[in-house]
Amino acid sequence: MVFAPWLSGRGVFLETRGCYRKLHFPCRYSQPPQDHTPGLFAVCLPPNMLSDGIMPPIYAYQFDKVPTIRMFKKLAKPLVAILFGLLVAILTAEIMARVMVARGILPNRMPADLFTAHATGWTLEPNLHARIFSTNGLVEIKVNETGFRDKTYPRTRQTGVTRLLVLGDSFTLALETPQQDTFHVLLEERYGGAVEVISMASSGYETLQEYLVYQYVGRDYKPDVVLLMLYVGNDLDGNGGWPDLPYYSLNDGELTLHQYPYTGEFNLPLVVGQRATPLMKTSMLAFIAGSILINRDQDAVLARDECDYIAASNYPDLLPGDWALTEALLLALRDAVEADGGDFKLAVLPTELQVEDDDLADFRADCEEANDVDSTPLQDRLNIFLDANGFDYLDLLPALRAARQATGQRMYLPRTDIHWTRDGHAAVADALYDWLDLEP
Repeated sequence: MVFAPWLSGRGVFLETRGCYRKLHFPCRYSQPPQDHTPGLFAVCLPPNMLSDGIMPPIYAYQFDKVPTIRMFKKLAKPLVAILFGLLVAILTAEIMARVMVARGILPNRMPADLFTAHATGWTLEPNLHARIFSTNGLVEIKVNETGFRDKTYPRTRQTGVTRLLVLGDSFTLALETPQQDTFHVLLEERYGGAVEVISMASSGYETLQEYLVYQYVGRDYKPDVVLLMLYVGNDLDGNGGWPDLPYYSLNDGELTLHQYPYTGEFNLPLVVGQRATPLMKTSMLAFIAGSILINRDQDAVLARDECDYIAASNYPDLLPGDWALTEALLLALRDAVEADGGDFKLAVLPTELQVEDDDLADFRADCEEANDVDSTPLQDRLNIFLDANGFDYLDLLPALRAARQATGQRMYLPRTDIHWTRDGHAAVADALYDWLDLEP
């Protein structure tokens, strides 16, 4: 073993609890004990202490190991400082994000996380107060105790006040619109307190879910009038139901309810891909970053499939079975309302391309032209059925077209967001006010 050139003039380094300390006294060099690896150790104690038997020998690492140790010690301090700085920066950003969320500057929910399972399938999370990003920017969402975006109404009726219950889908829910600008809130304001307008709507609802909601939730409020908002773009072709959720089958003209009540978790396929991850639910900083990435990916998918999405939303391909089931559900809903002593009314909602000529021109220029692009086959077929069965209904297409021409403002949001703008909601509120005639 050759230790002297490295050890005699400069000493050796002793390992103590994971740290290395230089020994400032001469050493006796010998082979290490049998239980140590040869060539790595030397005996390092002052001669008098070693010879007098004051303490046993201490085995120190050979000197040629020290440069690595020194390099580690030099790198450890700046590395710890960098990691500490990153930790402080992340904690500071997290605190700032939480403060901005508390002040209403940033969102705190993904749209898909607003919903929860319900006996009828799904509703919004009861008593939720959240903010989401939408086409119109940051929108506040307040949910009442029954799971719908509206203020809480008592089940007990007020004397002398008419009660109108509105059933609908995402057009009525209007996540992209401030609550005070939605048509049902504007409609209640126009009546000046003489009429309560209660909204029960959710994204993804069709006639099937609206019928269930009336039977198991809405009728408890004893409405004088029930208004169904029926969108011709997709409310006619999805009433067969979702897997595992409640649905009706139609056999020999009779509706049969299956799988009610629903007791599983919320797992609506339309929006499950847009839900927050567990990390996003724990950290607001992760939520902001994750929501940006999710929205970016979603926008990319919509841009890639824009033509198919617009065509499906404006020109659904209905099968005879879709019409038969939808018509049976409409008749059953009307019968249920009238059996409870109420009046049933229906509003037919047109598609974006039937009102926005510029969007129709863009669709023609960019996409393969759909069948009946200039006509209204769905309204025509639906109106024939409604007339034949004595429904009291309003086709909103003329009113929205007239408002678009008179104001010069868009009634529908652009491109793939097929819902109404604030001006669209105002035009619908005006048309419903003139038609319903609910003054007591």
